[in-house]
Amino acid sequence: MYLDDDLDRELRHVAASEARSAAAVVRKAVRRYIAAGSSGISYDPIRAAVGRFTGGPPDSARRHDRYIYGEERACRPSAMKLGSAGGDD
Repeated sequence: MYLDDDLDRELRHVAASEARSAAAVVRKAVRRYIAAGSSGISYDPIRAAVGRFTGGPPDSARRHDRYIYGEERACRPSAMKLGSAGGDD
């Protein structure tokens, strides 16, 4: 397999940052590409998890941020101002 110099540099940079070989990074990318099939949709680990779990809190759809990120990172509606998009109010 031949790569352009810039792509080869990027590949080696990614491999080094992940402490993996360039071949391992290429194999992972090819697997994801093939898994996406002809749909053109890239692999999404969240989408892959949909439907695999049962149970959980009954309000998990509404309060998912709280369960994923914890109490301190949960969205606080009182902190949000409707109609204020950073303009001069």
